Amino acid sequence: MAHMAIYVYLAQLHGGGEEEIYPPARAEEIASCTNAAVRAQKTRVWQGLRAGMLHAYGLDLRQTDLHKTDCGKWVCSACCFSLSHTDEGIAVALSRAPVGIDREELGGNRFTQKLYDRIACPEERAVLGESPSARTVARLWTAKESCFKQAGGRVFRPEKINTANGQFTSFYADGAVVTVTGRREEIRVFRCDGAVCTELAVEDI
Repeated sequence: MAHMAIYVYLAQLHGGGEEEIYPPARAEEIASCTNAAVRAQKTRVWQGLRAGMLHAYGLDLRQTDLHKTDCGKWVCSACCFSLSHTDEGIAVALSRAPVGIDREELGGNRFTQKLYDRIACPEERAVLGESPSARTVARLWTAKESCFKQAGGRVFRPEKINTANGQFTSFYADGAVVTVTGRREEIRVFRCDGAVCTELAVEDI
């Protein structure tokens, strides 16, 4: 697989099955989560990370030096990764360079004009207009999230992140808007069903 590709792995929340979470510190961290729904999301996205590492780089998660930094971020020396999870599904991005990803479903009434007015900076308004669609607001939100993750920020302040330069890729897949930020020559997107990863054809939005 290409050295400077970003590999994206998507999956629905349910259907991951039972498997041991590695390292033990991460297993304990997930088990201590008192919200059952969030605990399930964290478990599923970690399963996606394990499947993605094996598929993209032939790496067994249990043979990496996964550890938590002082700022609370999980990292390993073998590759860079970013995780996102929602009530409906998960997204994992893998790369040899810093990467960020965010996934958001369009259901409900979250991506509204009110949210847009709160998070859009003047440069973004000049590009997106004053009354964008819900999908455009979701794209903006996920772009800001992915840029924040790629940069390794500590406090997420979306109104301070300017995405008007377009240094990210957004697409609709697996029932969600997904945005990826990072240096790459290509992006390859896969749907995970357990250990089986099937490549998807997606269109940028």
